[in-house]
Amino acid sequence: MKKQVFRSIIVAFAAITLLLGACGDSDETKGQKMLTQAETLMQQDNQSQAEQIFNDLVAKYPKTQSGQAASKHLQRIQKERELQESKGGIVKVLESYQKILDGYHALYAEYPRSIEALDQSDYFFDSAYLKEVTPDDYKVYLWLNSDGSSYRVWCVAQKPGLGLAVETQNRKPVSFEHDETLEKIKMSFQAVAWDDKLVALQDKK
Repeated sequence: MKKQVFRSIIVAFAAITLLLGACGDSDETKGQKMLTQAETLMQQDNQSQAEQIFNDLVAKYPKTQSGQAASKHLQRIQKERELQESKGGIVKVLESYQKILDGYHALYAEYPRSIEALDQSDYFFDSAYLKEVTPDDYKVYLWLNSDGSSYRVWCVAQKPGLGLAVETQNRKPVSFEHDETLEKIKMSFQAVAWDDKLVALQDKK
């Protein structure tokens, strides 16, 4: 009798183990299907629906391999979103600088020859205004050609280290490699204060 009870317990334990194993496999299988579906949507540029499926997958099957893969996808999506938001902010800053410098040119038939020339003119927008349109977590390097013929603006979003630049001949923002470009700027120009959020550059004498 005792042997039969013991055998029954072993059989029951084995059945439970198999059942749990089957459930685990089922979770991974379901998670893999969701992961495949979301990745297919990403390839079809349907990020919104893909992101929703990734979130559902992480919520339902967080410990599966599929859930971990979905979590990595979500991290990349968030990073790309932050980068795009930062890029949009930089573009707005550059457009503001372009409008101000173009307005000066419309009045005086030249661009300001220096930041001092901008401040000492009767033009409403001065360097103080330029700083106002520059967010605190952004930094702008402004070079004004001393003959009044051109300018160049580099703008950096400090947090992601993203940089875009515009100049007289190139109206469309162009991205640049952050550290390397700033090193070249410091080698090519001089400035009164490198730590200000608006750094007025001058040619080295």
